[in-house]
Amino acid sequence: MPEPEPMPEAPSASASEPAEEPELVEAPHLVPEPEPLQASEPLPMPAPLLAEESAQEPAQQESAQESAPLPAALHVPDPNPHTSVAEQEPIHAPTDEPPMSKRILTIDDSKTMRDMLLMTLVDAGFDVLQAVDGQDGLDVLGKERVDVVITDINMPIMDGYDVIRNLRKDPIHRRTPILVLTTESDTDKRAIARDAGATGWMVKPFDPDRLIATIRKVAP
Repeated sequence: MPEPEPMPEAPSASASEPAEEPELVEAPHLVPEPEPLQASEPLPMPAPLLAEESAQEPAQQESAQESAPLPAALHVPDPNPHTSVAEQEPIHAPTDEPPMSKRILTIDDSKTMRDMLLMTLVDAGFDVLQAVDGQDGLDVLGKERVDVVITDINMPIMDGYDVIRNLRKDPIHRRTPILVLTTESDTDKRAIARDAGATGWMVKPFDPDRLIATIRKVAP
């Protein structure tokens, strides 16, 4: 029988040839989950203050605040350094008191018109005095000071023209605003009132808003 052929010998690895390393497969970077704290483990304490902060004592902080200079806005220079505190003029704080209301005298022989004027002027915040005719109006003005006079023209005892003339002769009322409120609309009668010294002329029935606006204009 023929002899079996010998099996070829596997090539032996040479010592000089490095063995092939298996390829590495990059695995995802897994972040290990933190272990839960045990009941017996103490919680972490906050970091201590810096040495500069902890070294400063409360007394040093108070002294630093006392020695710190005030802002420039708080320094009020004394105009007279030789004036004592008692001699300096006190500073008065502003008050919230409303300004005094204007005082108005109405002269009209019609009670209905006087009532309408009274209601309109009082609602607007004015202080109102009233007279029933021209002479009564002059008597009131002899005792009271007013800011505006509103007078009718056609009245008994003394009409509005004479009221205006008498007031303009008085130095006290030489510049007092005088408004004529009348049913007359004749141009010649307006001219007479203007020459006598009337400040304005309005025709009845009057518009309350217009009357108030005219008063505020002549007596701001």
